[in-house]
Amino acid sequence: MSAVRRLYFFEVAQEEAWEEAMKHRRLKGRVTYGTRLIQIGLHSNLNARRYTADEVRKTFWHELTPAIPYEMGHSLGSVLMRQAPPS
Repeated sequence: MSAVRRLYFFEVAQEEAWEEAMKHRRLKGRVTYGTRLIQIGLHSNLNARRYTADEVRKTFWHELTPAIPYEMGHSLGSVLMRQAPPS
């Protein structure tokens, strides 16, 4: 049995289109499982306040946490994806 290495890509989302799309959802970040992409915003979508380094770091881990069991095929991954509040 061979191990499959799956990589996730991280992107700081500075594009206006992404920030505009997230404005009404109040999200700091998101994971796209199909492309294995984690996107984190640098500014609040509601008031344009710049996030602190600590907020960006916590949002990254908030988005990555359900991705790990999801990629392992564990049922906990889908439970975390459904129950996680927006970051």
